[in-house]
Amino acid sequence: MTLYNIQIEYPISARLELNPKSTRGQGDVVFHFDKYTKIMLSWGELETAKNRYPTAEAQAADSIKRARNVNRVRDLKVMRHDELSINGHKAPYYRTQFEVTSSGLLLARGVGKQETHSIHLHCPRSGRYYVVYGSATSLEASEDQWILLRHMSSSLRCH
Repeated sequence: MTLYNIQIEYPISARLELNPKSTRGQGDVVFHFDKYTKIMLSWGELETAKNRYPTAEAQAADSIKRARNVNRVRDLKVMRHDELSINGHKAPYYRTQFEVTSSGLLLARGVGKQETHSIHLHCPRSGRYYVVYGSATSLEASEDQWILLRHMSSSLRCH
């Protein structure tokens, strides 16, 4: 897929869903693989991100901090943290695991485990930041998703 001078490879089986409000400066696209597996690619203006986050690592750390404060999220743990190189940029990778409580007035509250994978990068050359993100509700799905996410993110051409 090439869109707004962003290029990323994805399996042909994926169904793409572009946010209709997406622009060259900011937007997102979802790659749907099946009922349970999807990967998101988001982008935005780097100058705007730099006002809050001097680095991609700071942006990624704040995303995790904000996730810990979501009402339905409990016991969030960082399972893995690495630094990847994507298209010449340092890109922090986080794998997190947490419990999610279901809500509802008449339904019993349930708890389910969830894992997320996220990669953040800042590209001064294109003037954008990028986030590649996926979420899974089982360890097996999480491993499959990590393989997809790693392949897709390694193919990302941001400039």
